[in-house]
Amino acid sequence: MSLRALTIATLVFAGAGFAADKKLLTLVMPDVKVLGGVNVRGAAGSPMGRFVLGAMMQRNQQLQQASTDFGLDPRSFREVLVASNSAPKYDAGIAVARGSFAPASVISKAVGRGALTEKYRDVTLVTDAKHLLGLAFLGSNVLITGDVASVKSAIDRASTPWSMPVALSTRISQLSAVDDAWVVSTVSASALLPASAVSAGAARGVSPQNILRNVERMSAGVKFGKVATVSALAQADSPETAQLLGNTLKLMVNLLQAQTQNLTPESAQSLVVDPQGNLLNLSFHVTDAEFRRVYQMVAGANKAEKKM
Repeated sequence: MSLRALTIATLVFAGAGFAADKKLLTLVMPDVKVLGGVNVRGAAGSPMGRFVLGAMMQRNQQLQQASTDFGLDPRSFREVLVASNSAPKYDAGIAVARGSFAPASVISKAVGRGALTEKYRDVTLVTDAKHLLGLAFLGSNVLITGDVASVKSAIDRASTPWSMPVALSTRISQLSAVDDAWVVSTVSASALLPASAVSAGAARGVSPQNILRNVERMSAGVKFGKVATVSALAQADSPETAQLLGNTLKLMVNLLQAQTQNLTPESAQSLVVDPQGNLLNLSFHVTDAEFRRVYQMVAGANKAEKKM
C-alpha cells in the first residue's frame, strides 16, 4: 500500500471543528506504524487541496484499484484514513472512508468487471480475480479497502473495537481538528523509509537514515487555502538530536530555495523551527505554485529511481 504517497502529499498535503471519525479509527490495525487522514470536503475547497486529492487517488494503490477495478466513485468520499503496519514495504494495509455510497450498485459493477464476492461475518467481501485486493461496506456510509487479509481483520474489529493509546488518539484529534490532511507515525522515522529513498539519498551524498534514526516518532498536518500552512512535530531521543534535526531542516529549506528556486524567499523565511527539549515543532507556508513544483520534483525523482 502506498502510504508514501499520502506522506509525501501531506508534507508537500473542513474547517475548524472537524475531527477524525472515531468509528473509522477503530477499524485501523492496533499495530499501525503510519496513519494518514484527509478531510476530503475541506481539501476540495482549494485548488491545492484538489490537486493533492487527485494525486492521492493516483498514487495510492488500493484506492486507485478500488476506483478502476471496482468502479468506486472517489467523489462519494467525505473522509479517508490510510493505515499500514508493513512499513517500509507498504505491501499491506487498508484505506477506510466515510461517505455516501451505494453498495449494491458498486458491488454489481465490480462483479461485471470480473470481481468475485464472498460472505465474511455477514458482510459481502468483494475481491479481484487474484484474491489480492478486497473491498467491503459497513452499511452505506463506511468503506474498507486493502489487501484481503487486512480488510477481513478490519471487519473483525468493527464488532470488537479496540482502544487506541491515549497519546496517539490525542495527537490525531489535535491534527484533524484544524488540518485538512495529516499523518502520524508510531515508530522511528527511519523505519518508514522505503529502500528507494535510502538509495536515492546515498546517491546524492545524504543519508536519510542517519538523520532520522534518532527521531522516535513524527506527525504533520496541512491546512489548505490560497497559501497552505504546514506544521509538524518530531519526538527525538534527546534535546541534542532535536536541535540537530532543526538545524538540518533549516539548511535543507535554504538549499531548496537557493539552488532550485522551487521556494520563494518569503516561503523559505516563513519556516519556524522551535526545539523544546526532545520535541521539535516546525511550521511554514507554501503557495500553490511552489507546492506543485516541489511535488513534481519529488514525483519525478521517484519515477527515475524506478527506471534504474
